[in-house]
Amino acid sequence: MANNEALTVTPSELKFRFELRKQIPTSLHLKNPTDKMLAFKVKTTSPKKYCVRPNTGLVAPGMTTEVTVIMQLQKETPTDIHQCKDKFLVQSVPASADTSEKDFNELFNKERYVNKKEGISETKLRVSYLTPGPPPSPVPENAEGEAAAAEPKSDASRAYGGNSTAAVSAGASGNELQAKLNSAIASLQVATSEKKAAELARDQLAKENKSLKTQNEMLKTVTDSKAPATSKASMIAGFTLIHILIA
Repeated sequence: MANNEALTVTPSELKFRFELRKQIPTSLHLKNPTDKMLAFKVKTTSPKKYCVRPNTGLVAPGMTTEVTVIMQLQKETPTDIHQCKDKFLVQSVPASADTSEKDFNELFNKERYVNKKEGISETKLRVSYLTPGPPPSPVPENAEGEAAAAEPKSDASRAYGGNSTAAVSAGASGNELQAKLNSAIASLQVATSEKKAAELARDQLAKENKSLKTQNEMLKTVTDSKAPATSKASMIAGFTLIHILIA
């Protein structure tokens, strides 16, 4: 097939930002620059390592189809991570709009195009891995390439214009104030706890006094109610005894 009847495939190289134990996706864009319907098929030399969605399909004239290629999670770093040997192949061929999935095997059978002017167009793609770069050095280097020995300034040092002695004094004073503040807070918490304990003891004592007062009142009431009955019984008993003596 002439190049002007083939799909335009971008990018020309599949790049995966490699990370262990993660699925890593990337995309292909298949553009049909012709005035014919084109069928495509995507193949790879490592089918167990990559998942292609969709791996077959149709692209209408002037349209573009996106194909997602997913590298399955890897438990170990590949030995060829710096020069990957995996490859992809994008095949395309003219097709009709009513082409079904069952027709794709026949469409991409190379024997079908023997001794014919037209054939299967193929675009080969390489694979490369992008690995995370080393973290930047936390220590800046001077013009001669030696590590600078300057230490980061604290907030107190910047406030005193870089005067380390003043900064240390300010830091010490601040520490002393913080220690005093912490001590005052602790004393206040102790005083508050003691106050609450005293209030609870006072409330408990008030309840006990009230209970004793109630019991005393009840006892007095019972005693008062029994006193007249006893006196009356004594009078009756005395009258009866006198009456008997007189009689």
